[in-house]
Amino acid sequence: MTEPLIPKSGTPKPGSPKPGGAAHTSGHRDTILLSDVPDATAVLAEDASSSAAAGPSLSPAALAAIGVRYEMLGEAGHGSMGNVYKARDRETGETVALKLLKPEIASDQAMMDRFKNELLFARKITHKNVCRVHEFNRVGGIAYTSMEFVEGESLRSVLNRFGGLPQRKATDLALQICSGLKEAHAQGIVHRDLKPENVMIDAQGNVKIMDFGIARSMEAGTRLTGSMVGTPAYMAPEQVAGKPVDYRTDIYSLGLMLYEMFTGTPAFTADNSIAVALKQMREDPPPPHEIEPNIPVATERAILKCLEKDPARRFQSIADLESNLRSAAPVMPPPRMLGSTATTNPNRASTGVPRAAVAAATPASQAAQRRTSPFVWILLGALVVVGALSGLHWLGVVQAANRISPPEAAAPPKPPEFAYEHPAPPPVAPEVPEPKAPVAKSVAHV
Repeated sequence: MTEPLIPKSGTPKPGSPKPGGAAHTSGHRDTILLSDVPDATAVLAEDASSSAAAGPSLSPAALAAIGVRYEMLGEAGHGSMGNVYKARDRETGETVALKLLKPEIASDQAMMDRFKNELLFARKITHKNVCRVHEFNRVGGIAYTSMEFVEGESLRSVLNRFGGLPQRKATDLALQICSGLKEAHAQGIVHRDLKPENVMIDAQGNVKIMDFGIARSMEAGTRLTGSMVGTPAYMAPEQVAGKPVDYRTDIYSLGLMLYEMFTGTPAFTADNSIAVALKQMREDPPPPHEIEPNIPVATERAILKCLEKDPARRFQSIADLESNLRSAAPVMPPPRMLGSTATTNPNRASTGVPRAAVAAATPASQAAQRRTSPFVWILLGALVVVGALSGLHWLGVVQAANRISPPEAAAPPKPPEFAYEHPAPPPVAPEVPEPKAPVAKSVAHV
C-alpha cells in the first residue's frame, strides 16, 4: 500500500479471511435472508451449522471438467456459498479467479439467478475500483463465475490484523470505494451487500469492490418483495425492515465501514445477528470520538450523517459524501500536545502510526490546530533551531572570554641608547665679578 502498516502482535481474529491473492474472500457467512424478523433460535442454529461447515475441495471429476479451459493454480479463499480458486485461462493466458458454487447451491435456481445477476450487472460497471466479471458458465455439473484476480487481501483481513487505520490511509481507501460506488450508481446498480469482505486491496493499495451478485438495478429493485439479502452488521434499517432500497442504502453500509476503519471498532455489536439487526433499526452508535479521540470533527460528522436511520437525512449521493471526505482529509498528522492525557482503546490494534495524545482543549481549539498550515510549523521549528544555535554560540564565546587571564603590568620604558653616547656637559654657572672696595681718596690741602 501507499502507506506502510505495522501489524499488531498476536494472531488474527478467528474467522478472518486468509491473506493472499484472491478475488473474493469472506468470513464464516456471506449473507443471511431476512423476511420480517426471524426467530433468534433459528439464527443461532444457523450460526452453529455455518461455522462447522468448511469449504469442500474440488472433486477429481470437477477438476477434469474445468481443467479443459482452466489450469487450476490453487485455492484462494472460501465462503458459505462456495470456493474461490486462482486459475490460468488456457485460451487467453490470463490469470483469473473462479468462484465455484457448492453443489447444493448450484441446484437452487434462485441462487443461480443471483450469480447470473452478478455477471449481468457487474459487467455494466467499467471502473478501476470495481472487480471485472468475465463470464458465468456450467460445466460437468459445476456452476462457476470467472472474474478478475486481485493479488491482495480483503479489507476485512486488514481490519482484523491492524484494527483501525491511520486517518490518511482510511480516507484514501474510503475515497476509492466512493469512486467505484459512484460509477455503479451511475449505471443504476445498488450493491446491497457492501461490507469489508467485499472490498479487496491489492499490493499497490488500490481498492476493488466486488460481489455484486445480489445487486439489483433501481428499476428491478422497486418491484422486489419478500426476503431481503444482506449482512446484518452492515445492513441499513430499511433493508432490515424489508423496505425498498436505493443508493442511500449503500451509503449507510459504507458509513458502517468508515466507522470501523477510523475507530477500529464496529458500530454495532451483539451476541447474535438478530440483535445486531435490531440495533441497526433502533439504536445510534457511540460517537466515533469516544473511541478514537483524534478523529477529525468533519470526518465524524460525515460518518454519523451516513448512519442516519431516515434515508432522507443521509447524504443523498455518493458524490456528496466524497466531497465531505476530501474536505476533511488530514494534511499531516496532528501534533502531539504537551501536558495532555492519552486515551487508548483496548480493543484497538496498533497501526504503527503514533497517535497524538488527547489534549484537554475545546473543540474550537482543536479545529484551529487542524487549520494550521504545515509551513507555519516548519517556520517555527526553524526559528527554534536557529535560536538554540545562537544561544550555544554566545555561551561558548562567554566561556572562552572567562578563560583568558588579564595582562601583567608593563615596565616603564627605558631611554634609547643614543642618549648615553655623548652626554651633555653639566651646565657651568657664569662667573660674577666680585665687587671691589671703593678707594679712599685723600685730598692734600696745601
